Amino acid sequence: MKNGRTIGKYFAKLRVVNDNSEKNSAKALREFCKLLYFVTFPFGLFFLLVSIFLLLTTGRALHDFLGQSRIVSDAEYKRIISANE
Repeated sequence: MKNGRTIGKYFAKLRVVNDNSEKNSAKALREFCKLLYFVTFPFGLFFLLVSIFLLLTTGRALHDFLGQSRIVSDAEYKRIISANE
């Protein structure tokens, strides 16, 4: 879970970066937002539906939107890092 990767993201060759194309400095906020899906029935369902709507319209789920992060491939991450240097 360091460097913007979980085990699943490692095998899928994905990373989490913030909107400024740097390492995600708001990991705690992003992970906290994921807990919204598990709130009691009517509210959790609402957050899930909002997340699905955002995912379909913007390409980012609710926890990525609130955590100001996005998922990128390893190749795109390396390109971003080399462009910032």
